[in-house]
Amino acid sequence: MPDPFRHPDSPVRIFDNGFGIGGFEIRTRTCTCANRWEVSYCEYGDPDGTPVLYFHGWPGSRYEAGLVASGLEGLGVRLIAFDRPGFGLSSPHRGRSLGVTCDLILSFIKKLGLKQFHLLAVSGGCPFALGVAGRIPDQIRSIAVVGGLGPTARPELVRHMMGSNQVLLGMARWTPWLSHAVLSAGRLSIPFARPDHFPKLIKPIFPDADFQVLSRPEIYLGLNLVMREAFRQSMLGAYDDGRIFGLGWDLPEFTREIPVHFWHGRPDAVVPCEMSRWMAANIPSAQLIETPDDGHFSLPVEKAPEILRLLLSV
Repeated sequence: MPDPFRHPDSPVRIFDNGFGIGGFEIRTRTCTCANRWEVSYCEYGDPDGTPVLYFHGWPGSRYEAGLVASGLEGLGVRLIAFDRPGFGLSSPHRGRSLGVTCDLILSFIKKLGLKQFHLLAVSGGCPFALGVAGRIPDQIRSIAVVGGLGPTARPELVRHMMGSNQVLLGMARWTPWLSHAVLSAGRLSIPFARPDHFPKLIKPIFPDADFQVLSRPEIYLGLNLVMREAFRQSMLGAYDDGRIFGLGWDLPEFTREIPVHFWHGRPDAVVPCEMSRWMAANIPSAQLIETPDDGHFSLPVEKAPEILRLLLSV
């Protein structure tokens, strides 16, 4: 009988210092879910621990969970990170909506046999995590959203977002062909990127906390690998996510109160803190945790142990 959970790749070391020191050795697995969706995923931490499902950002991949994996030590967590359709090794699902994407993720959850578990979403993973929770509230113990992207159809939430992100979301909504072209060009440029130059490029725009974190070799090399994997097949995953964000989405209605923790750094230049403030104010069971100095990248890296401990405390 064929193994429904396959191992397509040799182990990969991620978030090391470029010389094989530190980081994590991760093996990718795949399984086939509803509508013949092929899902690629990795697991971090204790294989017998409390399950936490990780939702990567935009664009991102299953390797992104390595950013928070250092905070798993001693917590007894089984962190499961998967690629959304079209990212990494997960097969694309052309023209998917937010609802269709959540339904595909639900089929993955069923395939893994998860019954009671937590959700951890970073940045662009937020709409999908909340959408999944709205569909199976009785199975979700708690949710942590870090630097979460809120409903982008609300101008008051977008106006403080960095200009390039506003432009990308606007293109995804009004000129999708142009968004397609920009993402295709970005994908072609990745092999020529110099990861060590990234901190210098972002220093004038991002808060100092982000600059300090992104100057560490294990972080900028790890994030370069995350991006390479995100665009491994094509740019369709990023394009479909962008179209979902650009068209706008709304908060789900939970049939029961699920503890939701919104973590956000006040100086975040990528996703403005106003988004988490608005979402926390409109979900009765939500708590907002603002950090005064963290940026979009430093928050999940530096606060991972605190985020995970609070998530598991519920």
